[in-house]
Amino acid sequence: MLSEQPMTGWLLWCPGYDQGLIRPVLTESGHVVLLCDEGSEVWLHPSEVSEKSWIDPNPPTWRVADGVSVAPRTTRWARREQLPASWGAVEWHDG
Repeated sequence: MLSEQPMTGWLLWCPGYDQGLIRPVLTESGHVVLLCDEGSEVWLHPSEVSEKSWIDPNPPTWRVADGVSVAPRTTRWARREQLPASWGAVEWHDG
């Protein structure tokens, strides 16, 4: 589970929470998505991050896009070098 792994960096503040951070997550399918560490909202790209655009993954599939799932025990925190080039220059914050 993500909570059992050491945190890596974060990219943005969660738009729906006062203290939540958006962190990159590597999925089992190899896609990197963005996850709010206060709730469980997901975004597929940094340019999509807003309070009204999140994806709310639901069991049992935890699907966030075709072929992409954030099911428990199938993801891990992504490292800076794993961020997709298509995300452009996003600011990485340690911690």
